[in-house]
Amino acid sequence: GYDMYCRLLDQAVRELKGEPAAQGEVETAIDLNVSAYIDSEYIPIEAQKIEMYKKIASIRDERDVMDVEDELTDRFGDPPLPVRNLLAIAYIKALASDAGFSGVTEKNGTVIFQVAEGKQLDIAMIGKIMGKYRRQLLFNAGKTPYLMYKIPAAEDDALLDNIKIVLQDIKSFEGQ
Repeated sequence: GYDMYCRLLDQAVRELKGEPAAQGEVETAIDLNVSAYIDSEYIPIEAQKIEMYKKIASIRDERDVMDVEDELTDRFGDPPLPVRNLLAIAYIKALASDAGFSGVTEKNGTVIFQVAEGKQLDIAMIGKIMGKYRRQLLFNAGKTPYLMYKIPAAEDDALLDNIKIVLQDIKSFEGQ
């Protein structure tokens, strides 16, 4: 539901901006066990809520996150946790898509980064990321390759930050 909504919003935003449809961009599904939504108590007017969902769906980098968060704060006050989670998930989705992952799924204390069909991960990057995250990250090079990140037990509340950092590290190690 949410992923389809985001994709349609993103497509509409691109059309309104006169940008071409995203070709070759990886569509990334996010399935994490966190509350991420805009509550009606925070933004009671549906049109404004939809407008903010559109802006959140168009997040591509940290600057976009800061801009949207600033706008939310200016217009509606400090965002509650589910809204901050929504911003983080939008950014995670953009990072994962850029890195070539078709899915980011939380399951049994791990996060699985599913490599998109037809995409290949840089071998040197895999070596570097595996070195940095010893015993926390596994790479499966099977028919449908994926990275599996073991969530640090004491940091369950920092799940989104941990995922974001892993994806940023993957991006920084690519092409090195």
